[in-house]
Amino acid sequence: MTQQKLNTRNRRVDVDLDNESTALFVSNGSSKRSLDCTTDGLAKAVAAKQLVAVNLDQDDGIFARVVFGQANKQEREEAIEQGCGKLDLSVGVLAVAGGNAYVFNEIDAKEQEEEYGEYFQTFEVTPGEYLVTVYTLMGSYNAFRVTRREGWKGFLPWFRQTRSRKKFPGWLMEYALLQGEDVDAIPEGKIEEDNDDQEPLGFVIQLTPATDQDELSPLERGYQLDMEPLEPEKCPLGILPKGLSEQAAIEEPPKKAEPKKPAKAKAPSVDKKAMAEHFRPFAEALFNQEFDKAAEFFIESLRGEALEYMTIRRQRRSRWEPLNKIWLSRGNAEETVSEWRSEFEKDYNLFAPDEVSIENYLGDIRCEYGKSSAYASGKIRRYLIVDCALIQTADGPKLAGIYFSS
Repeated sequence: MTQQKLNTRNRRVDVDLDNESTALFVSNGSSKRSLDCTTDGLAKAVAAKQLVAVNLDQDDGIFARVVFGQANKQEREEAIEQGCGKLDLSVGVLAVAGGNAYVFNEIDAKEQEEEYGEYFQTFEVTPGEYLVTVYTLMGSYNAFRVTRREGWKGFLPWFRQTRSRKKFPGWLMEYALLQGEDVDAIPEGKIEEDNDDQEPLGFVIQLTPATDQDELSPLERGYQLDMEPLEPEKCPLGILPKGLSEQAAIEEPPKKAEPKKPAKAKAPSVDKKAMAEHFRPFAEALFNQEFDKAAEFFIESLRGEALEYMTIRRQRRSRWEPLNKIWLSRGNAEETVSEWRSEFEKDYNLFAPDEVSIENYLGDIRCEYGKSSAYASGKIRRYLIVDCALIQTADGPKLAGIYFSS
């Protein structure tokens, strides 16, 4: 991406970053391809004011707004978390990235540019030392942390009680649906029309000059900000990013009309982070050996077999590491469904081949128990990923396959 200027004349820049990690990295220009990305190495980078890191609950793309100076009232009031760290920007360059794509010292310049150019954005800033405040907004998967707070009653009650004169945002209706709330009780006229499926911002990253009086956030694992929960007075409306729409395609000269080809089947679109959160209770029930509860997430025709399958395979392992993360993986639908069928024919998985098609396949719910890095380093002895095929049914999203992959 082209480096952008961030200054008093251009105070706000929204970015759309690719991401395959569970981290948001904000760093300085001197950190480019120079950091040891082990836990100890990242902790040293934070201590040297080269890095501010935020842990993400999902390896999903990042919509963020970078603000030079104070965030405005809405940006602050819609935040559900905040964390603060310091950066030495004496070289005059700020970088915001999905994971370590900008800082990793084992990547060469060509690979970084060709493979990870969409994973980070750099900015030209006035050299100096800055306080970096990261606000979590509702467009981030981390926003679902509010549902686990004491006294939580649901997205719809929160909005209804604090925004009685406003229409329900489409993204909030989807969050509520996936949390099992009664969205059918909301009249259609009370719901905002979709805004081209645009997701709201997930983070605001505020840069202000550092002072000796700045209070910094505690750190988790020695380098990640321990985010402070915030309680918005009103349910957030969501802040849509600006300036990220792609340029309209250039029209080509008209071509001679050709017979129409049958449209190729496509998997339905879906909000990945919201869908994964919907199935978190399934992953937790499986860990807690609540097999009847976990089986309810499957299509009806597979529940009995799923109950037996989960019971046998779960109890083969007397000890499991706790659930580390859950996400929705959406690869090539045709290839993935074919792979599920092939593995089923070899008795490697449990699957309902007659119930799954390209048209209703939504992706794979992946539940990770334990951390792969901890397993690779020998810190833990058990590591497991459970894959589940997800389809759309008349009763909502349901599981139609399961496989203990490691």
